[in-house]
Amino acid sequence: MVTNHFVPDLFSSGIHEYCQDETFSASCDESHVIIMTSARYGRMNLGRCVKRSLGFLGCAAEALRFIDSRCSGHRKCDVGIMDQELRALAPCPDDVTWHLEASYDCVKVISRQRHECHQRSSIRITEPSGYLSSELAMTSGVGSPTCPWQIVAPPGQRINVTLYNFVYNSVEGSHDRSPPSNAPCVIVARLGEKSAKKSVTACGKGTRAEVTYISQSNHLTVSFPGITSLAMASSARTQFLLYYQLLGCPDITQQEGTSVSRSGNTVEIKCIQTGETWFLTCDGTKWNGILGNCSRTTAQTWAISSIFQNEENFPFGILLVVAVGVALGIFLGGTLLLVVSIYMKRRQRLREARAVLREDVRGCRGPTEGYYPKHPELREIDSKDYPINQQSGLMAVDDYKVAEYRPPISPSFPQSQGRNVHHVYESPKFT
Repeated sequence: MVTNHFVPDLFSSGIHEYCQDETFSASCDESHVIIMTSARYGRMNLGRCVKRSLGFLGCAAEALRFIDSRCSGHRKCDVGIMDQELRALAPCPDDVTWHLEASYDCVKVISRQRHECHQRSSIRITEPSGYLSSELAMTSGVGSPTCPWQIVAPPGQRINVTLYNFVYNSVEGSHDRSPPSNAPCVIVARLGEKSAKKSVTACGKGTRAEVTYISQSNHLTVSFPGITSLAMASSARTQFLLYYQLLGCPDITQQEGTSVSRSGNTVEIKCIQTGETWFLTCDGTKWNGILGNCSRTTAQTWAISSIFQNEENFPFGILLVVAVGVALGIFLGGTLLLVVSIYMKRRQRLREARAVLREDVRGCRGPTEGYYPKHPELREIDSKDYPINQQSGLMAVDDYKVAEYRPPISPSFPQSQGRNVHHVYESPKFT
């Protein structure tokens, strides 16, 4: 079994047995391709396909490269267990049955539509890693020399390219488990940047997975030669994948009032005003370290990714707290303004009421029922702000003392039966 560095994006089959009269079948969803992870052919152990050892148990041959040539890089494939090329591995005597134990993964490849090639001269890729498929180039033309891939990384990062070579050459009847040393090689991809260019070749004897190129800049053009130039002898297969990933940490965006100096995987950030200095170290593709600000008031550990232009610029949690605080402040401020406004209006109405009452009292009019048709609130003022002294009969209004108005008392006279007796006033006589 071969272990690779990639992680399946969608599906991993696990190891299964396929008997002599069966067919190995593999398939993946759209935009995904097969990568074989193991394949052994022979009589490995007792199980579903082998019930008795017959004296031949444990004889087997590594069949990964052969199944690679039929399946890896494709969306689906079928291989008969009695296939002539597979039996050419001859792991066991011909008079016993053989079977296949195999497993595969489905990995996602970067895909674009054919019409995109008519709209632009190249296809731009900004994903941090991905697979480029030769089969996609053959079927859609995307990735061809007239419509190449353009891998773009953030400034400061480089691009690593690994070739998954599925080329296989077989010699009928050969018991050798490896392809012949004189297997032909073919150019499968061309890589280019401003400072250098490289042709990537795949050979039948080559390593299955091999790092072929590390760029010097953050831009790399990848193209697959014309489909016809990939054609090889009928005994050879030309399927392959290019896997790319970004290396190193991106350059740090210089903030106002700071100076930034980078040396390899270390960066120095200095505050121009205070002279404070911080150092960060690159770990994989992320910067690690403590970064303070230039005000000397606080020094905090930031999420280093927040200072890159191509990544998140601010933690979501802090934004949420700020938003809630602003909303709460607006609500409390509005409520306070409303309370103050109501209080001021009521205070103004009371002042106006006092003024009206004061004028009425100066005119010697005492408070009586029905006296306030326009200002009913004066009753409350009379009882609270201007109480009447029950003994003196005076009502105090500020500094004024106004005598209560007392009407003349009419004398009472006896009434005669059945008629009214009128009193006759006589003028006083002076002597």
